[in-house]
Amino acid sequence: MRRKYGITLRELNVMFEAQDRRCAICRSPLRWAKATAKGRGIACVDHDHQTGRVRGILCHHCNRSLGTFGDDLEGIMRVVAYLKGVDTIHVGQDGVERYNMG
Repeated sequence: MRRKYGITLRELNVMFEAQDRRCAICRSPLRWAKATAKGRGIACVDHDHQTGRVRGILCHHCNRSLGTFGDDLEGIMRVVAYLKGVDTIHVGQDGVERYNMG
């Protein structure tokens, strides 16, 4: 653990307990499993790919989602706006109309 993430197993377990053994994003209950395991309940160490600093413990799905966005905060904020319906595009019979629901 220290070689890969720069923290001890004890430090990782303290972080895990501080998060109530839940994903830091979706709050689903987590468990440690083999490195090849996948799924919502499987714990993954999340770290900043540029600094290597451990940020928290996530489920496999949330960790993959962050990886898909490449830690792009602007892209993630666009997803939030999209889900909230802000700056939504509506296609009606008379064409495209853009409106803001936020």
